[in-house]
Amino acid sequence: MNLEILISTIVTSTAALIAIIGGFLVSRVITLSSEQNGINRKLREINNEITAKEDTLSQVTDYIISEDAFDFIRDNVEELSKGKISLEEIHKEDRFTGLSLEQLYPYVKEYESIFNEVKDLVSQFDSVPSDFYKFKKRLSTEVSQPGKLDWYELAYDYIYESLPSKNSGYPYLPDISSLSNLHKTVPPVNHYYRNQVKIKEQLETELAVLKLQKIEQDKILTEYGKPNGVWSGLAVLIYSGIVGIAYPVTLLPYPPNTYNDSLTKVVLIILFLSELVALFGYLILAMRKLTNDGK
Repeated sequence: MNLEILISTIVTSTAALIAIIGGFLVSRVITLSSEQNGINRKLREINNEITAKEDTLSQVTDYIISEDAFDFIRDNVEELSKGKISLEEIHKEDRFTGLSLEQLYPYVKEYESIFNEVKDLVSQFDSVPSDFYKFKKRLSTEVSQPGKLDWYELAYDYIYESLPSKNSGYPYLPDISSLSNLHKTVPPVNHYYRNQVKIKEQLETELAVLKLQKIEQDKILTEYGKPNGVWSGLAVLIYSGIVGIAYPVTLLPYPPNTYNDSLTKVVLIILFLSELVALFGYLILAMRKLTNDGK
């Protein structure tokens, strides 16, 4: 029995089926790769935006903390200047600040340094003006922290108000711990501060949304890393290539009356049918999943 026609038909049919299924898989892989690249690009954009907004938020937060710390120091300037009460006790008694001790500590230490500097400068003059900026013009050198002039003014005002007799020609600075309280004035409304608080709240909201978007994009990217149907389709193609092409080709040219022709025919047909079952079973399962996902 000459089985070459049957073998050629099986090989040709299998090749056609593999081409169809292979084209489907290649198309799916290309689509997945393109979508995955889009997700990665979107993630990079989100990460860059998160980084930029976090940097801006950090700067805004530092400014707000600095202003809040200054308000705390201004409200408690007498206690902080005298140094008789610990910062922990002052912080505990203060009802307005929302800052922690850890946040306040470096600013209080900075104020103490500025206060001592102003104290030394004032002690060099027999009389001092009531206005800090007029006093500053009389200095032969610049203050050590020119970016903190409002802090210098706060310390100077307290020292000036604490003098026993302003501009009375005292050649020395008296003991401030025993002097009268500083005359407190209502600070002007800081519109820039209020604007920064609004910006901070807006940035925090935007960052929360961006981080949620990043989580969702990461989930989608993880799903693309485990594509359904691609590996199973590849396994079906390999199996079909082995039983429908590789094995039958080894029988060519088929020698008549050498093997058990009837058994060989049955084996070839069974293998071809198993290949068809695998191929069409894969297509049916893939279509079923697509329709279920659509629903």
